[in-house]
Amino acid sequence: MLCIFGFGFLGYLAVPAEGPHFAKLTEVMPLIASGPFHTFADPLIKEGCTRSDVFPSLHIAISIFTLSFMFAHSRRLFWFWLLPVAGLSVATVYLFYHYAIDLLAGLTLALVASAFSTMVWLANSQKASTSPVQNSIQAQPRCRSGR
Repeated sequence: MLCIFGFGFLGYLAVPAEGPHFAKLTEVMPLIASGPFHTFADPLIKEGCTRSDVFPSLHIAISIFTLSFMFAHSRRLFWFWLLPVAGLSVATVYLFYHYAIDLLAGLTLALVASAFSTMVWLANSQKASTSPVQNSIQAQPRCRSGR
């Protein structure tokens, strides 16, 4: 997960894109621009944001990476969280926090990180099973009580 944040922040530096919230795209959707959440969040975003942290979407990257882990280890959690993550994906574009390309970049980052972490985990588990120290410990006979 640290790799996702690291590469995500490098993406912010390499592609300093201004999010759709600042591109005045809210004029396209007047209902969103006048809702209670927008009224609350708009000043927070305008005053507390770097304005160039949209590519890739770390909302999506972290969510998809976590979903992929749940898919491999707990299908019950995967199915429980699938709908909220899908909703987050739609909401980030619909509410003008990200462009669709940001989501695709976040998805790609998550899938690459998931594949990489799986490869590292498999390599480490194979090393542990072929370790000479581990094999010598297993090869020693166990003492019975009373000897």
